[in-house]
Amino acid sequence: MESSGSKAFSQIARLPLVPSPDKSDLWLLGPESVSPPLAEGVYHYWFEVDDTSPESHGTLLVSDTFAFAVNYGVANTAEPSVPPQPGSVVRLRDGKLWPCDVDGADPPPPAVPSLAALPSNYHLVIYELPTSWTKIGNDNRGVDKEVGTFADVLALFKADAPGDHFSAVAAVNEEAILANLGVNALELLPAADSKTQDEWGYATAHYFAPDYNLGTASDLVRFVDAVHGQNTRFFTDVVMAFGHDSYGSINYGSIDYGSIDFPDFYIHLHLETNNPDNSQSSQSIQPQ
Repeated sequence: MESSGSKAFSQIARLPLVPSPDKSDLWLLGPESVSPPLAEGVYHYWFEVDDTSPESHGTLLVSDTFAFAVNYGVANTAEPSVPPQPGSVVRLRDGKLWPCDVDGADPPPPAVPSLAALPSNYHLVIYELPTSWTKIGNDNRGVDKEVGTFADVLALFKADAPGDHFSAVAAVNEEAILANLGVNALELLPAADSKTQDEWGYATAHYFAPDYNLGTASDLVRFVDAVHGQNTRFFTDVVMAFGHDSYGSINYGSIDYGSIDFPDFYIHLHLETNNPDNSQSSQSIQPQ
């Protein structure tokens, strides 16, 4: 779907995936398959799947779990009981599809820091920070406001970085709070995209995309490069959280039901107690 800069699309195409001619279990859909031909630009896409679970949501549009950027501004929310499925974002250039930010910008490759300049494992002072949990306070209704972003965390390391949502806070805009603490390593709680908001990020839905509310991949690269530039190591918390990913629509509506290929993926927890894939039961060992 071609984005026109708003929540509307100027071109919509529904096309089937086709089996790869030379690789098993690989299905393809290239931009050359679309007619009329696609112009260069930013596109959003979803996978259209049939819900085979007893909940029967019908045909669903689900995001690409492996997308490099997702846009909740054009999330598919047609089914109220189904979690939002943001558009997966990709850029068409020179006849090929490329990762990009939501606005179409190309994220720069991160610089490789000099290992000699970074502290060793034996001399780490790590500060752990839940970026999406940080907030400036509440408004007069008690609603959280000004949730932190990658740019705001950068401002905690660089006095000349104004931040984003916290730019009006003098301690953020004028000081380098974390750098002044003497820490030499920063660990962010999961920075990958999660559908939950104002939480720690332990519900990863899109493994390669930065969290939509925290900023773009370009923002994250600038932040990490700046941290490394101060001879500070950077760690990120990674949580696979398979129960929250898009194909799980394997998890629509209920934790016990799956939508995609339900007969093959669903496990009867209380009936299949000897199934090694049943994580909620202990496998009994039978004598030979």
